[in-house]
Amino acid sequence: MPSLFLICDDAGFASVDRGIQTLAEQTKLPFCAEYLIEQPGAIERAKVMMNMPNVSIGLHFELSGISDAERVQMTKDLKRKGTCLGEQKEMQQKAAEDARRQLRFFRDQLGRNPAHISTHGNFNADINDKILPWWMEMMNELFEGDIPPMQLKAPHVRHNFYSWNCEGTKRSPCEPEEFGERLSAFKDFPLTEFVLHPALPKAGDAGLDMLFTAEMRRADTEAALKIFKSGTIERVGFRAVSVISI
Repeated sequence: MPSLFLICDDAGFASVDRGIQTLAEQTKLPFCAEYLIEQPGAIERAKVMMNMPNVSIGLHFELSGISDAERVQMTKDLKRKGTCLGEQKEMQQKAAEDARRQLRFFRDQLGRNPAHISTHGNFNADINDKILPWWMEMMNELFEGDIPPMQLKAPHVRHNFYSWNCEGTKRSPCEPEEFGERLSAFKDFPLTEFVLHPALPKAGDAGLDMLFTAEMRRADTEAALKIFKSGTIERVGFRAVSVISI
């Protein structure tokens, strides 16, 4: 039976952590919370999340000082030229500095390595979503050859459409039946990642500068719960497993 990792990106914001906790509590499935570890309050919330038996703590490397809007525009401009952020020397240098600092901070504050790693915006990948050699070399160095499971090393499936890949701001999460069809395309792979972006925003939360409205985030969370409770994943033939079990 093929395995499915449940990866929750953008942890570290109060609203996202709230969404992940809701998924974990209501489904009892194994999730990995991918932390933007330098966000205000992220460490305190990660320490709370670490006490949940079905939640692993990962690290979501980000390019600090670059907004999502800027990153998306740069990505679009470069893709038209047949290249990507991670192939630009100045971006490589910045990404390397940010990644080293963020991993050191994660280890210092949480006393462990991340259970899973990814990047916010895939700046470590080429235009075909293949991990760039310089990033793999750096990860091998930082983890002394024992790299945790990493996004993009296995195929991934989503249950929503990004606003910058669609007309306007349409980002409709799919129903369980449609998600099942998407997931079934990966039945021949031993491992697939289900990448989620849950959040339950409340008044007073820090803003999510990720091109998504609070309504989109809530819709993602509600749709994910519907998928998990429908039994679609099991019917397609997958089993959800913890990232620390592989």
